[in-house]
Amino acid sequence: PPAAEPTSAAPPSSLSSSLPQSGLHAPAAPPGGRVGPSAPLAAAAAVGGEGGGLAPPPPMVLEAQMGYICHVLRLAAMDYSLVSASAPSSLLQTYAPDGAAVLNSLAWCRSLLSSPLVDIVASTREAAWFGGSDEQAAILRRAGSSFKAIVGVPCLESPGMWGSDGQCVRPAEGAVLGVLVLYATHPIPQTQQTALLLSLLGSSIAAATLAAPAQSRTLSPATSYSLHPQPSASSALGWLLLVAARVVQADVAEHWRAELGSAGVAMSAERLLIALSVGSGPGRVTLSTGADSEADHPFSSQMCRAAFYAGKVVWTLTP
Repeated sequence: PPAAEPTSAAPPSSLSSSLPQSGLHAPAAPPGGRVGPSAPLAAAAAVGGEGGGLAPPPPMVLEAQMGYICHVLRLAAMDYSLVSASAPSSLLQTYAPDGAAVLNSLAWCRSLLSSPLVDIVASTREAAWFGGSDEQAAILRRAGSSFKAIVGVPCLESPGMWGSDGQCVRPAEGAVLGVLVLYATHPIPQTQQTALLLSLLGSSIAAATLAAPAQSRTLSPATSYSLHPQPSASSALGWLLLVAARVVQADVAEHWRAELGSAGVAMSAERLLIALSVGSGPGRVTLSTGADSEADHPFSSQMCRAAFYAGKVVWTLTP
C-alpha cells in the first residue's frame, strides 16, 4: 500500500436495532444457540483472556486484512463485530479508506441494518446480502445512503472450497467467531469467485483470532514499517504482504516475482517492508529491488526458489 500504516477508524461501540421492512428477516437460531463453539474454540477459550474468553484478533492484523479486501472489492468501509451466544453483537473495529466521506451513510446503516444483519449471519452461518432487490435498493435511496450493497460475512474456522467448474466442493465449517459487514457504493457481484474470496477472508480473520495470544490487543505493540521502493502503487499483493508481516510480526517482509525466460526462471524483489526498529544501511537490510535484485538477496532468492519449485510454504529455523 502507498502508506505502510493505514489508519484505523471509529472506536468500538454496541449496536442494537430492528431491521426495516425490506424482505430480509432473521431466522430462528439453530439448536444449541446462535454460535456453537467447537472443540478447538473451547480449548482456546480455556486458556484465553480474562474470564476464559477468546482474545479478539490483533487490531493491526485485522486492519491489514480489511485494507486488502477493501482494495480488491473497492469497498467504502468495513466493520468487524464480535458475536456471542450470551450477549448482543458488538462492533470491534472499522476500516474506511476514505474516512469521513462515508460517515453519514455508515451512521444510518449501523442504526437500522448492521446489527440485525450481523445477527442473521451469525444464525445462518452464511453470507447475507442487502441492496440486491428493487425493494432494498429503494430503501437505501430513500435514506440518502451512498451505499448500493451491504454484505455480512461470517468468520468461520475452515473456509469453503470450490472446484475448477465453479461448484462448491466443501462448504465453510467451524464456529462463528465474528461477522464482517462490507459497505460498497457499487453492486458487488454474487459470483462463485466472490463467494470463495469472502469465505477465505472470513476464515483468515478467524485464524488470526485463534492464533492470537491472550490479551494480544493490549500487550503487543504495533510494528511500524517503511515501504521500499517509495512510492509504490497500491496493489492486492502489497496489502497481502502487509497482512503476512503483521501476522508473524516480521522484521522484514519481501514480495518476489518469478518470471520464466530463455535462461530459465528469473527472480526479482518487487517491494520490501522493513520494521522501523530494524532500520537499513550497511550490514542491516539490503533495499535492492527490480530486475537485477536477485544477486543482492542470495538467501531470500533461494528461499523463494525453494517455495516456487516445491509449491508450498518453506520454513527455515535458526537457533
